[in-house]
Amino acid sequence: MPHHRLSPVWGIGVLVAAWAVAAGAQAPGAEEIRQRKIAYLEECCYNASGVTEEAIAAIPTDKLLQYPALRKTAEAQVPRLNQMFAGRYLGSVVALDDFKPRILYFVKGLTAADRVRVKADPALLNVQLADTAYSQRDIAGLTQQLQKEQRWQDVSPQLKAAFMERYQVQFPSLQSVNALPDAVFIQHTPADADALHEAVSKLFGEQLVSVAMNNDVLGHATLDALVHQPQPAQLQRLRGDAKLRDVQVVPYPMSKAEIERIQDRIVRVLNGSPTGNGQHGFVGLSFNYELRKFYVGVNPGQVDRATEILRRYPDIPANCCDVQEQLAVELSNPVVAQ
Repeated sequence: MPHHRLSPVWGIGVLVAAWAVAAGAQAPGAEEIRQRKIAYLEECCYNASGVTEEAIAAIPTDKLLQYPALRKTAEAQVPRLNQMFAGRYLGSVVALDDFKPRILYFVKGLTAADRVRVKADPALLNVQLADTAYSQRDIAGLTQQLQKEQRWQDVSPQLKAAFMERYQVQFPSLQSVNALPDAVFIQHTPADADALHEAVSKLFGEQLVSVAMNNDVLGHATLDALVHQPQPAQLQRLRGDAKLRDVQVVPYPMSKAEIERIQDRIVRVLNGSPTGNGQHGFVGLSFNYELRKFYVGVNPGQVDRATEILRRYPDIPANCCDVQEQLAVELSNPVVAQ
């Protein structure tokens, strides 16, 4: 994961302090406000191609001026959280979305009781807890392990920031997210993920509908295997195989063959029904495993027509199809999306 480490001239904490002093002295001028906007964008827009004039102009000045105090209030909660979760905390990230700074706080072995404690504490506001497999106390040992296994590599702050999207954090503070240890991100994905997938496929065969990484616990991703009608003997073999300890079987009501049959049927039905101008209105197809829905893409103005056509066929479950307008693309071999 090649990258360039962040090396800002000013840390964001210094910026916040400087802004507060300036605010106490006099109202900032236009150039100072511009520089503050640039600093804010550089701190949170990790995936931007650079600070543009459009981005600078889009930041409301009133919210920008309120931001330092709001961030200071949010960060002031971290010492209390550290005390509450002594020995279990990994670190925290400042989420900057919508100019409303809040704390994303990582706790090893997070429980429902932990969430209740934080929610019940009147001194803690807008704190989001997240589970992790490691605490700060574990990092030295984990780092040595990764180095011994020759798996060590630097992790860019941009990659760490992108990982925060699973916690509904679009714009984390780059400096705070970069303070999270590289080791937990390296360890997160199993080194033998491909072999794990292969072993699961061998165990369940055609019953295996799909697999997906479960990223709920930072530092320890597991594999969710969607299986149609798993048998007790198969589950017993799974539990008895130490190499498959990170596989979680999720019983799935539809088989892979049934999904492919319905997909093929939708394609045949809609491709066989040209529109009034002689063209096919069908342009795309995907399947959402979580919602168990087929998303059918059609040309603008063809939603009602396609919906009506699909309703004529009882072997295509009406409640499994969601017809939507989609920009036309050349359709060759539609693939069921995961």
